[in-house]
This record gives sequence, C-alpha cells and structure tokens, in this order.
Amino acid sequence: MTDQSSSNTLSADDRFAISDLYYNYSFAIDDGDTQRLGSLFTEDASFELPGSEPIVGRAAMIALGEGAAKNGPGIRHILSGVVAAAAPFGATGRAYVQAFKYEESAVRLLAFGEYVDDLVHGPDGWRFQTRRFHVLSPPALSGLVLAEATVSV
Repeated sequence: MTDQSSSNTLSADDRFAISDLYYNYSFAIDDGDTQRLGSLFTEDASFELPGSEPIVGRAAMIALGEGAAKNGPGIRHILSGVVAAAAPFGATGRAYVQAFKYEESAVRLLAFGEYVDDLVHGPDGWRFQTRRFHVLSPPALSGLVLAEATVSV
C-alpha cells in the first residue's frame, strides 16, 4: 500500500486491488458465496441501506449474503465507474451499481444506485469498513421489465 502519511495518492497496485474488491463483492453476493462476501469486510464493518438500520459486523455481512441467496436467486449486480481516492484512514471508493433480476422470460431492473465506501488496508489487503448504498433511480422504475422473451408460433 502507498504510504498515506507521505503521499496523498494511491498506487496503481492499490487502485487495482480496490477495483478487485468491488468486483469480488458483486460476484460473492450474486453467487451466494457468503464466506467470501464476509471476508471482503472488516470485522467491525457497517453497511447502510436506505430505510433500514445499518448492518454491523462481518457476521452480519455473512447473514446478509445468506438472505440474498435465499430470497434473490437470479439477481445480478453490475458495477461501473469504480473510483478510489486516498484518505487519512486508507481510501474512499465509489461505484455505480445496477441490480437486475433475471427471470425465466424477462429481465427486470431492481435499482440503479451508488456505493460510497470507506476502505482500509490490513494484512489481508483492502476491505470495506463502511459501505453506503444510495438509490439513484426513481421508485417507479423498480421492477421495470427491460427485456422480455416472446414466442412466435
């Protein structure tokens, strides 16, 4: 990791590792890999979702993944625009996320939003310390069918 006390920038290796952290999150939650999901957060991490109390602790992140695996098969989180900046505690990160639900005959938009994160570097690399999800799409778009299979006879 770049020495944050002498530099206000992140190295290319840091930026790559932070991007990898973001993409690993998407695959872990979509694949139902709860242990991998938990490993991406610090032991005392928090995750803030609109309209609910913050989820706190690695064990709670694993439980979040278990709930997603049971209640959301077919959901995919597509990330774009991952950026990171050095901060006194490590780094801040942001990314746009589009959540889709793949059904038998349709693809639905669940939400378009943004992750805003505080990241720390430890012995196991970069981890999420605080994750905030902000919904950017209007509620009327939630569940919108983006593609639908049609059968012609």
